[in-house]
Amino acid sequence: GCELDGPGATDGVVGEVADPQFWASAVGDRMIFRDAGTGAIRAALNGGKYVGDWAFEDFTLLTGREGEWDAALGGPSPVVFESETWLFYDGVDDSGAGGIGAATSSDEVTFERISDAPLVDAGNGSHDAVRAADPYVIYDVQGAIWRMYYGAWDGDVWTVGHAWSEDLLEWTVSEVPVFTADDGGNAAAPVVTYTSGEFRMWTTRGEAG
Repeated sequence: GCELDGPGATDGVVGEVADPQFWASAVGDRMIFRDAGTGAIRAALNGGKYVGDWAFEDFTLLTGREGEWDAALGGPSPVVFESETWLFYDGVDDSGAGGIGAATSSDEVTFERISDAPLVDAGNGSHDAVRAADPYVIYDVQGAIWRMYYGAWDGDVWTVGHAWSEDLLEWTVSEVPVFTADDGGNAAAPVVTYTSGEFRMWTTRGEAG
């Protein structure tokens, strides 16, 4: 069944839970997600009874900035680096264009943006000409580098883009997608793990709307 119902679990504070990610935080297992109604990023804490036991945390981790490139937020992806939690997210402006930014926190409750501008913006290649969204950041131990996989929107089709960084601040973005759906359809919102000597990617697929 449903593990976290927006209206029911939050007494109507959140209308729709979107873009959920599991978050092994310092305060316990949490689910981080986008509040689809307000475009803010929120979280829920696992009660420990079972995997689906989630309690809504009644505060906002990060909100959008009206009139800016990140007016509405989504695609939260938290990672820990040098005792700080980095929260990567996508932002979109009123026109529907947008990129990827980040905020940091020492207590995993109060986050501050590290830059007013996106770290990965749209337009690095034809595949992300309009939007870069749904970042997923992991550390590549063998390559000793951070890798970001993200949904890339060219105005017609979603593919998966790729960028890499040594410090999480400066990102080099590939000009071509790292994954394209074989059938010419949409593939986005990647989640990537390194298991048994190989990288594995999951994507959201969209066909016929």
